[in-house]
Amino acid sequence: TIWQPPILHFKNYHQQPALTRISSFITSVHELGNAASPRAVRVPYSSYSISATLAKAVGGWDPDWISEDWHMALKCFFATSGRIRIFPIFLPVLNYAPQDDSWWKTTVARWVQAKRHALGFAELVYFNEQFSRIFHSFQTQQEKVMFSYKAFFLWVKLLMIHLVMGTVAILGPMNGFLMVWILKHESPRDLNINSWTFLINCVCQSCNLMATSTVVLVGVEIYFCVRNRIDDSDDPNLSIRWRWKPLHFTMVLLESLAIFPVMISLGGLAEWIAAFKTVKTHMFHYEVAKKPTLAVQDSGMNQNGGSKAEASP
Repeated sequence: TIWQPPILHFKNYHQQPALTRISSFITSVHELGNAASPRAVRVPYSSYSISATLAKAVGGWDPDWISEDWHMALKCFFATSGRIRIFPIFLPVLNYAPQDDSWWKTTVARWVQAKRHALGFAELVYFNEQFSRIFHSFQTQQEKVMFSYKAFFLWVKLLMIHLVMGTVAILGPMNGFLMVWILKHESPRDLNINSWTFLINCVCQSCNLMATSTVVLVGVEIYFCVRNRIDDSDDPNLSIRWRWKPLHFTMVLLESLAIFPVMISLGGLAEWIAAFKTVKTHMFHYEVAKKPTLAVQDSGMNQNGGSKAEASP
């Protein structure tokens, strides 16, 4: 068993630019959804716990693989023939999103982190390499079927996390070009409210807008649930935009909708960069994004008078 509390990138929420905040919303809501759903295919993310016995049994961590949380989960999955479980702990861990001296430097720091996270794409290579070896080690057909069943959903989970981010920025413009082509087509009657093309497109676009709005709404609700653990939340001079929920949601929603195309474009670019790097090797330089530095009262803990407040890799 691996234990996994959901991680919320909300510790420095008030200092996050819109681009960082919408990324924090999406990641945090995704992790909460995985923890809540009993049918979810879970993989550990950053703040997981594992017993020393299990870690020793699988040979410990592999420093050559940069995505150590996913990699450890896959090692345990194959070592236990698919019997590993990711058990949720319903107490969220708050950590700091990348933050620097200005909004531009903070955005660059988030870009550095996004490129590193995208390198988890290499774990698909490890999965494909190990699957055949474990599959052929089983003696009975039933064992092979059960293992393949579990492995398939895990593989789809890993693939879709990177595939969606890597393609959504392409599919949107392609859909726009398609609609322009239909408008200029010789048969404009194809574009009317009774056509399947028009109706399906409208439904999909409406669902996309509703999904984005829902993620923001849930993110704002999470903020008000954990705001006593967020930096500066007890500041009496905190702006009303953070304290009044309707205004908070409205402002963050408008910012998120405006910045969303930029976010998915940069996220897609990070995925494609990672994919091309993975063609050559799975060994990458671990580049850490800058995060806030906290003053430490006890000088015995840190002789330099500070500690790096990074709760996740």
